[in-house]
Amino acid sequence: MAVVVGVARVRWPGAADAPPARRRQPPAPQRPPSFTRPLAAGALLLLCGITASGWTLWQQDRVTEQEATARTTTAVVREHLDDGAIIGLELPDGTSWHTEVLDANDYPIGSRTEVLVDNAGLRQLRSEPYDITMLLLPAVTAAGLAVAHLVRIAARRRDLRRLLTGPQPVRPARAALRGEDLIVLVPGPAGTAEQFVMPISGDPQDEAPAETSGGAQVRTEPALLYGAVRPGQWCAVQIGDRLHVPCQPVSRVETVRYDGNRGLPADIDDDGEPSVARADLLPQDRDPTEPREYRLTSPQAWGRVVVAGAAGAAGLAVLAEGFSPSLVAAAAVIGAMAGTEWGWRLYLRPRLRWSLGGVSAVTPWRRHRTSWTPDSGLDLDETGHVQVTDGHAEFTMPVRGGASHNERQLVAALRHARRLALRNPEPRDPPPLMMPARPGRLHLIWAGLSIAVITLSLTI
Repeated sequence: MAVVVGVARVRWPGAADAPPARRRQPPAPQRPPSFTRPLAAGALLLLCGITASGWTLWQQDRVTEQEATARTTTAVVREHLDDGAIIGLELPDGTSWHTEVLDANDYPIGSRTEVLVDNAGLRQLRSEPYDITMLLLPAVTAAGLAVAHLVRIAARRRDLRRLLTGPQPVRPARAALRGEDLIVLVPGPAGTAEQFVMPISGDPQDEAPAETSGGAQVRTEPALLYGAVRPGQWCAVQIGDRLHVPCQPVSRVETVRYDGNRGLPADIDDDGEPSVARADLLPQDRDPTEPREYRLTSPQAWGRVVVAGAAGAAGLAVLAEGFSPSLVAAAAVIGAMAGTEWGWRLYLRPRLRWSLGGVSAVTPWRRHRTSWTPDSGLDLDETGHVQVTDGHAEFTMPVRGGASHNERQLVAALRHARRLALRNPEPRDPPPLMMPARPGRLHLIWAGLSIAVITLSLTI
């Protein structure tokens, strides 16, 4: 499972240009995926939708005919119940009952209203005829969803049959079976490969190898890929003399850097874990026995705090424009306080500590503690910040210029600590959190901005 987690985290933009592929018909699979269950589910949903629609129309017609033959009489409104949703009525012969209405205010207590009655028990307000056609909405929706599902399954069956019964583009590939997924790498030019995950849970005869753990060798096998590697297309992979057929089309294709000598992504080590870039590992981070720390404190960060405070002061001052100078000054002081607080949380408060026990972090708004486990991991997001996960929850640590580490150095340090911890699985706790206090300079910045704003408001 480690290789699945590691490979899935490697993302590189662009796509490899595939070389011209020859065409060949795939060999017959031992057991192609079965569509019986999804077809049965769609048919059952369609039957329920049609049945519900039919019953609704039948019941509506039956009561409408009953109302047409009923006699009209007058009833007296006696009470209102349930916050005006129900009224109590009484007929001249003393028969009383309660009925739901759209608005009880339309039927004042003591007023008279016409009702339709018959010997079969009909008691219906003439002003609000019986109407259950609203039930057609969920029934017709269910039937429509069922039809769409059946059409989709039929299209999938057709496409899969076309894949298995006709000549298809065939290309060399590398594949590794992990659980119910087949990790497929299609080598391309310039040291890249197209990577995708092919679910094969519809092939119950596949036997997955034991899951890898720290130090276990991860290898891919030579394979042949049949079909086009594009999202929404069907592919099949032949390993040896066995054809692995997926249970759904390709969902996502990623381009990764590829090491052809090992048959693995270049950023994955032989044990399936993300590799550590030694060039980015700082000397002080090579031994994480003692806690290491990353923080954002720098002159650039303090400059951003000043800008945030000034922006907050100017923003509220503009909003208060037109009021008295004292009110404008007060609004600007509050804006400066809010802006400096916001800037401190974004640019100075975040910090992260790590060791062989795990990682502890203070983010702009929360605190986190995570132990190193096989399910934990970290990666860079699209903005260059570091994402840390324990396999369930995750948090993001912002990385900015002038900090103790850049994004590559921080990722290398964390991956190195995690790798050492997994190789020596001794019980350890994440390092304790060191909650930062608001420094005195933060209050001085706020005070300086407030004095400047008040001075400007009094002189303008």
